[in-house]
Amino acid sequence: MRHVWFVLIFGALAAPAAAQTAASGTSAAPSGRLFLGAGAGVAAVQNVGGVVDGQIGYKLTSRADVIGEVSWMQDIVTRRRLNVASDVSSFLQASQGKPATSTVEAPAVYTGASLRLQLARGTMRPYVSVGGGVARLSLQPTFTLAGSDVTTSLPQYGVTLGSDLTGEVTKPAVTGAVGLMFDRHRWYVDGALRLTSIQTEGQATNVIRVGAGIGVRF
Repeated sequence: MRHVWFVLIFGALAAPAAAQTAASGTSAAPSGRLFLGAGAGVAAVQNVGGVVDGQIGYKLTSRADVIGEVSWMQDIVTRRRLNVASDVSSFLQASQGKPATSTVEAPAVYTGASLRLQLARGTMRPYVSVGGGVARLSLQPTFTLAGSDVTTSLPQYGVTLGSDLTGEVTKPAVTGAVGLMFDRHRWYVDGALRLTSIQTEGQATNVIRVGAGIGVRF
């Protein structure tokens, strides 16, 4: 994950120089201060899943925006949780003498706020953002024994799942991004690379997100 943070920091430092040519000869951004946006993309931890998000924001200055965000992420399960589930299935297989399998899905909803700083004026504007909020994860394990789903009947096999494999948790999260925005009158489109670190117990869940969005200013 240190490599991803390096990319975010490098983008923040390099973007102003790259933007000078793009900003030359372009008109200023629209004057509307309130804006709404929506986007989609992919998120990766151990698996790759979809992302859908919505934003509401307010332009503080010509280069600074404050943004509220809600993002749904399809599956941000970590390798650690998958390994714990695999240990359970190995126990089932050894104790019952039948083939057993396991999987865990972890959809999540992130809600937070961030400050976005645009690094150039004009139609094409690179930006960086930092923020924080909370993420609610729903851990959804599935265990099979001899091809049958035994998830709800695990206690009869001597297995009780802990909070590291099942249930819902809400944890604080921090996020950072580098991106590029293209303005066209009231409308804009943008693309970004984001890193969201959710402070789950035992190990942080670090989510890499890549996506694009569209919005309108009022």
